[in-house]
Amino acid sequence: MRRTLAERVILGAIQERIADPEHIAYVLQRVEEEIAKLRSDLPDTLKLKETELTTEQRRLANFVDFIGEGRGSSGLRALLGPIRLELVTPDIGRPFYRAVTTLDALALIEEPPPAGAEGGSNSLQRWRRRELNPRPQSRKRWRLRA
Repeated sequence: MRRTLAERVILGAIQERIADPEHIAYVLQRVEEEIAKLRSDLPDTLKLKETELTTEQRRLANFVDFIGEGRGSSGLRALLGPIRLELVTPDIGRPFYRAVTTLDALALIEEPPPAGAEGGSNSLQRWRRRELNPRPQSRKRWRLRA
């Protein structure tokens, strides 16, 4: 039997079953049940999210008040140390000033090297293209033969 003929026969049988009003009513009933299940959890989830939002808004307001009253500026000034402006002239574009302090911001976000690691290149720690973007396994052996 040819593949196209088999496809037509199978698709015709599926269309007949799907077009049956009883099957359509069954599917609609199942969809309504699933929607009712999802909506039953919605009020609890919504209340939880509103509580989290209120907590974060309160924390943000407290932080703004703390800085606004000047209580945080002395600690921040001690942390940053003296601040000076450095003129930066890029190859392309207009010159600009960069604020320089004793605080090394990159040290806060960079990971320290592992214990016993030597300095130098980190090329072995970088991802190779295949590791970064893995491809699915070949499907040649999954193909159906006619």
